Amino acid sequence: MFTVFLRTVVLFTLTVVVIRCMGKRQMAQLQPFELVITLLIADLAAAPMGDTGTPLLHGVVSIVALLTMHSAIAMLSMRFERFRGWICGTPAMLIRGGKIQADELQRLCYDLSDLMEAVRSKGVLNPADVGTAVLETNGALSVFPNAMSRPVMTKDLSLALGYEGMPLSLVLDGRLQDKNLKTGGLDLAWLNKQLLPLGYRGPQDVFFCSLDTQGRLLIQGAGPQGKLHVMQALQPEQVTW
Repeated sequence: MFTVFLRTVVLFTLTVVVIRCMGKRQMAQLQPFELVITLLIADLAAAPMGDTGTPLLHGVVSIVALLTMHSAIAMLSMRFERFRGWICGTPAMLIRGGKIQADELQRLCYDLSDLMEAVRSKGVLNPADVGTAVLETNGALSVFPNAMSRPVMTKDLSLALGYEGMPLSLVLDGRLQDKNLKTGGLDLAWLNKQLLPLGYRGPQDVFFCSLDTQGRLLIQGAGPQGKLHVMQALQPEQVTW
């Protein structure tokens, strides 16, 4: 029993490490070769777990070999475009200029029902509102509304907006995020100066605090009854990250 437990721990740990080494895309949309490798890894890891007659080393070596193959294919795909097209395929345009490309649907064995379902999943009810639809190499459908149906953008209104970047999380569950504070060119004394007038002794009394690139500070107090505060702590031109 202990042997099975130990083999399971070893193979689980190895599988997690291998998947992490293969990159974050493994946990999102997979290319065809990545899907095959992931399925094989799962099968190779499962077999030695319950069958003590199968040497553990066989599973370990096979999984490491698949990781090596993945690394080699990924490297070749980045270097050689033709190889990438062969191993991963190329995007296919299923709707061009609002017109459905029947020949592409037939070539890809992608019927109209699948296309309509994918278009609706992108929030478009009427196919007439689609200007372009592209079937990506990972199987996802990218849908772009035509010019008359797309949402109004800021540039259409000729509005000049300031810089908008990633907000800095300064306090998470009462713990000060020193690195983010330094990124913003700030320190604990500055933060306490913002917190004290609101009745907070320091970061330990705050559940969440963030500072956006417009200089707005969002503070939520700790506890179920924690209040939410939004205040202008910096001028936009004082933002340094």
